[in-house]
Amino acid sequence: MKFEVTQAGGKWEHWQAVRDGRLVTAQTWESHPEFYREVMECLAI
Repeated sequence: MKFEVTQAGGKWEHWQAVRDGRLVTAQTWESHPEFYREVMECLAI
């Protein structure tokens, strides 16, 4: 997946969850704690 992201001009991050503005993404279902922490921060803004 890293190859496709970088080829499309994206920036690859190695964090469990990443937030860009109000967009939150995570690696796998194991990243749920970090993912939902970021989602809750977005809702608090």
